[in-house]
Amino acid sequence: MKRLNDLETENTRLRRAVSDLTLDKVILQKAARGYVAPYTLSPAQVSEHNELEKRKNDAQSHRDYDLWLTLDEEQTALGKFTPFMMHSFSEGARPVGFHFQVLADWNTVVEMADKFLRELRASAT
Repeated sequence: MKRLNDLETENTRLRRAVSDLTLDKVILQKAARGYVAPYTLSPAQVSEHNELEKRKNDAQSHRDYDLWLTLDEEQTALGKFTPFMMHSFSEGARPVGFHFQVLADWNTVVEMADKFLRELRASAT
């Protein structure tokens, strides 16, 4: 019976370790996306976004993976994808809109890069 209890204790410890590592991985993946926000917020949504960020930090410090994910989803749902970017939500940054020609130019750059890659791959074989 003691052996079973020891195994259950070890199982609980390992599950907690995996949960901690999973949370760390998710947080690092989000951080690796860069500092530019992936969506825009209306001025009325900024305080709610910041409050959710504080709650996420608290959940992270308490290693509460499920709460962190829930709060992250709520925070992301606040935003709206638009062809804009902001430096950050917390520094009083103003959204900068992309002119549609910029988006078209990006498409051209992507097409050219694809052609270069195809040519490089073809010459490598």
